[in-house]
Amino acid sequence: MTPTSPIEAPTAALADGPRLSSLILELYRGARERDPATFCEWALRRVRSVVAFDSAMWGYGNATAERVDLNDVHLVEQPARMLENYARVQQEDFLARAVGASPRRTIERYAIIDRADFVRTRVYRLHARRFGMENLLCTGWPESPSGLLSVISLWRADPEDRFTERERATKEFLMPHLVEARRMNVLAVMQQRHGTAPEIGTYCALCDRRGLLHEADDGFVRLIASRWPQWCGPQLPAPLAAAFRKRQADRLSLEDLRFAWSWLDRRLLISARRATAVDLLSGREREVVERVARGATAKVVARELRLQPATVRNHLASAHHKLGVSNRAQLVRVLAAAGALT
Repeated sequence: MTPTSPIEAPTAALADGPRLSSLILELYRGARERDPATFCEWALRRVRSVVAFDSAMWGYGNATAERVDLNDVHLVEQPARMLENYARVQQEDFLARAVGASPRRTIERYAIIDRADFVRTRVYRLHARRFGMENLLCTGWPESPSGLLSVISLWRADPEDRFTERERATKEFLMPHLVEARRMNVLAVMQQRHGTAPEIGTYCALCDRRGLLHEADDGFVRLIASRWPQWCGPQLPAPLAAAFRKRQADRLSLEDLRFAWSWLDRRLLISARRATAVDLLSGREREVVERVARGATAKVVARELRLQPATVRNHLASAHHKLGVSNRAQLVRVLAAAGALT
């Protein structure tokens, strides 16, 4: 089979445009509503509406030049022992190497090997035949420089029921939407459980206690890379990982970046943003200007904070100087731009 060019793949997939549009919309809506523990399986079952399959796997983890570790694996119509059995032939899996050599491309097994040759391999005899993996589509989606990796495999058990080129192209077209919907699902639901809402310009990530990334916003990755240009995940830079391990604080300032974190389900939910002028304010100054920006008078602020009105005016004047503003309208704009009024 001749590989499809990147331009041809979307064209083939868009032949089913209305169904694909409905599916993509459903994926993003589901990302906001579904439990991360079941989202991947649910999403794969929805993919069946455009690419039929008998069983599937969605693995997520991290990759380095030396190895791939999938620390989060979801199966559809496959037993858990399938993963244990795969370890017997993993080193001989030529398809995994082909997927790794063609990142973000969807590979159909018989595009790279004849079936007559495949059935003579140990991979087929010890694994594929046993678990109904006669036909296969597989896509690996690496994210650089974070080192995060998504892998989705679809299988059919009937040797005669090969995936078509249109189905291959459709899966390739859907892959970035599946990856992004999963990321939105994990981070959004984690934030909801923790009772937090990201401020403007604030990006989030999840990692374990060793500082190994499990998920991250693109913006979070960009901020890390801006501070450590040579960084290549999935291990977070040493100063961050060390701060997490100490557990003596939940905030860290590094030059122009601000980090905050909290423990959630044995993982750390981390937020990162660039420093703003608002960070120059003292805690009391920020309390004052946020109330004033929302319309409170100095008298009202003084009563709420149990301060003298003159003290409130002094805090307000100091904050105006630090923020480079001279009136309430300018103050509102600066605080809103910093996400301090959400």
